Amino acid sequence: MHKNRFIVLVSSILGMLAFGCLPEKEVEIEIPPYDRQLVVECYMEVGKPFRLLVSESIGFFEPQDTPIIAGAEVVISHNGIHDTLPQGLFFDPEGLKIFNFASSEVVPADYTTQYSISVKYPDGRHVTGAAKIMPPVQLEPMTASFNADSNASVLVRWLDEPGQQNFYRLALFKGKVFDPNPDNENTQLLDFTLDDRIGDGEMFTVGTLFDYQSGDTIIAQLYHIDQPYWRYINSLDDAASSNGNPFAQPGVIRSTVSGGIGVFTGYLFTRDTLIIP
Repeated sequence: MHKNRFIVLVSSILGMLAFGCLPEKEVEIEIPPYDRQLVVECYMEVGKPFRLLVSESIGFFEPQDTPIIAGAEVVISHNGIHDTLPQGLFFDPEGLKIFNFASSEVVPADYTTQYSISVKYPDGRHVTGAAKIMPPVQLEPMTASFNADSNASVLVRWLDEPGQQNFYRLALFKGKVFDPNPDNENTQLLDFTLDDRIGDGEMFTVGTLFDYQSGDTIIAQLYHIDQPYWRYINSLDDAASSNGNPFAQPGVIRSTVSGGIGVFTGYLFTRDTLIIP
């Protein structure tokens, strides 16, 4: 049984005024052992191999590392095909991501098939999930408008397909999409999600502030995502916002998988680039 000691200061404003500071009282609190869960991150990108990262969750009082595990059996199934992914170390230089399971098979541009995943670990833990790859949504050409100070605002637009519930993730970049140099100004400008509960079948328009100048390169990436992934992203944002805030409700990650933590989803975007005139 893990034990952690906390010093509790037993005092009150009235007590401090009347009697001075009261003595410290040591309270011993027993913390139950943390039951680690499998963590699965799998984004199926059309035209790229099936690949994922399998790791373990860690307790609050444990060293804050990322325990990548070995020995899992990973199978992705679709259209009667059961693809067992071999283990290794794989790096995506464009997305700056590391994976420990990958297949030589590439993700097809199939927007109707349901894919399933199974991750089994020798100790009996078993993570499962299902997902579809949403069809791409075409971006309208980006445009820029200028204010009196010759600063530019950029407009990103796309038409929502009517009669169905759609969820989107929009990311804007300046200069380059991914740049490993943190001191470079070519960084991500924004990244957020939205849906069509208001504006079904209408033209979506997202505008930036007047923060750019002539010659700047702005890149937009629009992801058509499913509802489970949309909920997952929003839950990550909520958890990050509540972390360290004593007045906020604890954040709960809404995983898209069962039997563990994480996400299994399709990942496809359309991109448009504007060099501000």
